[in-house]
Amino acid sequence: MNGGPAARTRDWPVAVGVILYLVTGLFPYAATGLLVPPVGLVGLWVLWLIGLVVTFSLRRRSRWLPLLGAPMSLAAWAVYLTLGEWLFGWTA
Repeated sequence: MNGGPAARTRDWPVAVGVILYLVTGLFPYAATGLLVPPVGLVGLWVLWLIGLVVTFSLRRRSRWLPLLGAPMSLAAWAVYLTLGEWLFGWTA
């Protein structure tokens, strides 16, 4: 009996975590095309896709862990852009 109403209401943190992670794909990741060259953008989207898989797979360990996906995505985005600016001179 894994699919009953109690299981669905218990797993709301997983759904919220994945939805919040998907929202990070819209902003700031989609808007990053204005800041980075196309090669850097491909690397960023690969990083985002890997994060999506990790966020989705975290549900196996704890139903609360997927909630960390969106903040980690934003942190990875900031670090990626900062490193790109320092190493390659990316500017808006």
